[in-house]
Amino acid sequence: MHSKPVLALASAFLLTACGPGDDGPIDGEQDCTAALLTGDLVITEVMANPEGDDDGNEFFEIYNATGSAIDLTGLVLEKASVDGSSAKTHVMSETIIEAGEYLALGGVLPEFRAEYIGYGYADDLGGMTNSGGQLGLRCGDVEVDHLFYGEAVSGHSQGLDGNITPDHLANDSIENFCPATTEYATGSYGSPGVANEPCSIVVQTTCLDNGTERDVIQPEVGDLVFSEFMPNPDAVGDEVGEWFELVATGSFDLNGVVAGNDPESPKINLTDENCLAVAPGDRLLFARSTDASVNGGLPAPDFTFSFGLSNGGATLFVGVDETVIDTITWTGSSAGESTSLDPALESAAANDDEANWCDGKTPYGDGDLGTPGAANLPCDTSGMCMDGDTLRPTNPPLAGDVRITEFMPNPAVVSDTNGEWFEVHFASAADLNGLQLGKESDPALVVSTTIDSVECVAVDADTHVLFARKTDPLVNGGLPETNIFPSGFSLGQTGAGTSFNIFVAIDNALLDSVDYLGGDTSSGVARQIDLADIVCDATDPYGPGDNLGTPGLPNGTCP
Repeated sequence: MHSKPVLALASAFLLTACGPGDDGPIDGEQDCTAALLTGDLVITEVMANPEGDDDGNEFFEIYNATGSAIDLTGLVLEKASVDGSSAKTHVMSETIIEAGEYLALGGVLPEFRAEYIGYGYADDLGGMTNSGGQLGLRCGDVEVDHLFYGEAVSGHSQGLDGNITPDHLANDSIENFCPATTEYATGSYGSPGVANEPCSIVVQTTCLDNGTERDVIQPEVGDLVFSEFMPNPDAVGDEVGEWFELVATGSFDLNGVVAGNDPESPKINLTDENCLAVAPGDRLLFARSTDASVNGGLPAPDFTFSFGLSNGGATLFVGVDETVIDTITWTGSSAGESTSLDPALESAAANDDEANWCDGKTPYGDGDLGTPGAANLPCDTSGMCMDGDTLRPTNPPLAGDVRITEFMPNPAVVSDTNGEWFEVHFASAADLNGLQLGKESDPALVVSTTIDSVECVAVDADTHVLFARKTDPLVNGGLPETNIFPSGFSLGQTGAGTSFNIFVAIDNALLDSVDYLGGDTSSGVARQIDLADIVCDATDPYGPGDNLGTPGLPNGTCP
């Protein structure tokens, strides 16, 4: 990508360059923390001519080519024109780049950087020259990498061919770069922070199997099946949190496999000198980012991609050579929930029907729902719950085993909004999944809250469970922190003589209910129901202050 005489001149110039806005050598430069060698970091992408305003939108990307995380503290970023003029530098502050990770460095203040920019160097390097220029990375006296980039295409970054393992020698050739075609922001094309798209498609015919060369075993139609995808993450931005999953239904190699939105323009091309063998049942996770701290807490992805998955509907395909192995189309998505194929229908034919897909149900990482890299739940999980890693039938509570035993409609230490609660005793072990709560059971149930969880919400026999307006003991008057759930409604305490009701039910069948009158309870005093169904005031204090009751504990006998 450059001639040696120009490189020598440029390198010498950059090594003696002045600091940004300074007329002398870099003053007080922080030592480079890592003992980097040439090639440990590789410049892989340059956005020198963003669409519209260049300020704050230029970036270049580096890759950690080592097998360990690198602390970039003290690494010097260098920029100059092709002839070595307009040279500027920036000394990086503490930033970690993991092994095999990509990091986009942007000309923007750190606090204003987009999610896909991993580090902001403000305007210290000035603007990049659209007609071509050079970038460098220096650690002490070591030139870690140096790059000449060519004339920029407006709105398109120049990316090192995604088929090439990033290398400080490979990026010396301009022929190994091409304009990006993947849109990462409106009117801007590139792959900041993730692997680049291929510049051309390679159909790999041989690979090394434990050091021995053999023919690549190509997958056939239906051997790879789309089983789950997340186009609309809620915990993080789409540009870092999108992902999709493929399940293998046969034994073959991934070498040469392509994927993307359009078979005429693949965005992924899997190549490796070693055989990428898979077996039936293997799940392959493709993600926009491999960094769990920014991608929503995904498990380690197998591969990355740079194109977007449209929230409102789009197409995904996977293939090899000119053969499409599987394709799916969707017409919409739910925020924060993956689109998950029913595991009983994992085939290239069945996944063509949107009716065979459903929203993900299991929380992962930072709270979005789905099972990335793991088996999906059935789309119909009614009457089922997850007990650890096992889906099992729920054990619903039975009538006669459930009694409302205490209620506090008029707390004194905290407000009613924070401190109301009622207690339910479960005589036998049960799952609370599907338990219904409300305050009007006659003539018909009016359900206010249903315990809806894909995880089994199990309670042991002889357990007192609390349903409270707030579950935080710092605001609810000091209620116990175990076996407590949000009630979701006010118990009501206005108007003397006004009748109130509390009930618990399952599948719209009443388990127990209690009636009481407004004004019939003293401030800060719970009403207890003993084993003889006699109702009386509680006398034992709980929490801070003078509230009386035995929340979560057995009641005494009423006088």
